[in-house]
Amino acid sequence: MSEDGGKATGAAVGGTAVAKTAGGGATATATSGATPTMAQAQKQTRQRTYADAALAASIASAEELPSSLRRKRRRRNEAIAPERRSVLRKLMSRELGSDSALGTRKADACVRFANIGLQATFDTHDPDALASKMAWLQRRSKIIEIVSARDLIFSLTHTGVCAAFSRDLGRRVCFLNVKRDEVIRSLFLNKTNDALITVSVFKADDFSSLHCRSTPLAHIRKGYLDSGVAIFESESLRWPGFVEFDDVNGRVLTFSAEDKTYKVWDLKTYRYLYTIRDERIAEIKISPGIMLLIFARQESYVPL
Repeated sequence: MSEDGGKATGAAVGGTAVAKTAGGGATATATSGATPTMAQAQKQTRQRTYADAALAASIASAEELPSSLRRKRRRRNEAIAPERRSVLRKLMSRELGSDSALGTRKADACVRFANIGLQATFDTHDPDALASKMAWLQRRSKIIEIVSARDLIFSLTHTGVCAAFSRDLGRRVCFLNVKRDEVIRSLFLNKTNDALITVSVFKADDFSSLHCRSTPLAHIRKGYLDSGVAIFESESLRWPGFVEFDDVNGRVLTFSAEDKTYKVWDLKTYRYLYTIRDERIAEIKISPGIMLLIFARQESYVPL
């Protein structure tokens, strides 16, 4: 309220009026004597519930409602693009490797591996079967290499024991360590002639030379390990000699440290093809259809 003579100012809040005069500095407070209604009394004494909010939703603003009852409005910029909702677009993005199909790839991975379960358990360590081998081979050790060839599974341990297991029979077929002092270092599945190549070292020469043997998979299934054929016997594969198998080009590369010669062999028939002899060769790289010779570095360039 306002008066010209006293220059009083006032404000009314709810049922209470507050007045203050500028000249005398007196303050007056007046309280309305109106009795609150039953609905107001219940509103003050009783705590508000979700049912009350639902009944008052037509007159109450969105800010007064609980967050669970507020109407969720989707902004236009947050709407999902129609092309992402399309199944055809998702399949195309998944095949093309788009980042937008990350969710689809995750779901596809779950479906892909949903039916994978344990079928069989094999143990490479068998003290009774390895009793005739060296004490070194009788120890239990970690698996360092696994090769699968249709119904056969080959496992190689860190100590050099290689075992063959049959998926169809659900048991071990044989050990590929033919001799007592044989330590197998690596395996290679030769798909060109359906055979397994083992690279081994023996105690007889103080484990210093590599020896390769090729055994057909059909004979391994029957346990006929004596039918394996020794290959590259003419080469002295002492350290730092090596043998590399290239299944893409169907070739085998051997290096003899004694005469420093590289020889190339046919992977299917193990037939000798040609020799590369040059003391300047530092490394050889093999790619599909190409053999790259890297010579020792000279003053300002590397000859290739």
